[in-house]
Amino acid sequence: MTNPKSMNRILIKGAYFISIIFLISCETNRSVIGIDNNNFRENWITFGGNNQHTRYVKGDSPRDFPGLKWKFKTKGYIVSGPAVYQETVFFGSDDNYLYAVDLNTGQENWKFKTEGDVVSSPSLSNGMVFFGSWDTYFYAVDQKTGKEKWKFKTEDNVVSSPAIAKGMVLFGSWDNHFYAVDQKTGKEKWKFKTGGKIYASPAVADGMVFFGSADKHFYALKLKSGEEKWKFITGNSISSSAAITNGMVFFGSWDNYLYVVK
Repeated sequence: MTNPKSMNRILIKGAYFISIIFLISCETNRSVIGIDNNNFRENWITFGGNNQHTRYVKGDSPRDFPGLKWKFKTKGYIVSGPAVYQETVFFGSDDNYLYAVDLNTGQENWKFKTEGDVVSSPSLSNGMVFFGSWDTYFYAVDQKTGKEKWKFKTEDNVVSSPAIAKGMVLFGSWDNHFYAVDQKTGKEKWKFKTGGKIYASPAVADGMVFFGSADKHFYALKLKSGEEKWKFITGNSISSSAAITNGMVFFGSWDNYLYVVK
């Protein structure tokens, strides 16, 4: 069995086409790299593109390598996918920090310390940055200053990257629970228990929230109440985060299959 920590580094890292730069999470040199791209001008406020994690964005991506703009070094591996809003890039590192870096220069604006690796990719909403940590807490910090607004305690690591909808922040934990937390106060709205750890990040559409669990099931819950609407069993754990389009939900499983449910 793959070491869980190594697995999570593999799960979330990847390439993100963002605003006027293209960011890559690089384990080899523990740096975030900025690449010029004047054609792409969307804010990428979470690794799913929008706070519902539907993974769709308008705009052009670079067709040819345009050249290095800057790179920023941390003291740990970077698995957390970056988010961009206006002139700032936000991302976590295995050195326990969440960073805010100037988009144009690559200079640090601020950093926020947790007590565990930050592999959860941040989401931005209403002037706050939301993310989880290996220290079992889920955090909300001020987007401009990096000061803590609130934190929410779970019973295990939080690697799931949050979705945001209807005033709630939605994420899973390795304590087998999926949580809905009030965006402003950090108070629990509801929680739903699965039979395994939740690595995957949720997606939201049509009043429903979708996510997979290590218990082999893919779940669809009512967004307002957390009530289970349906679940679908696969042949192994699910750590893939879902994508949604045209009434279809796409996700993968450790059983080697990609699933489309409708």
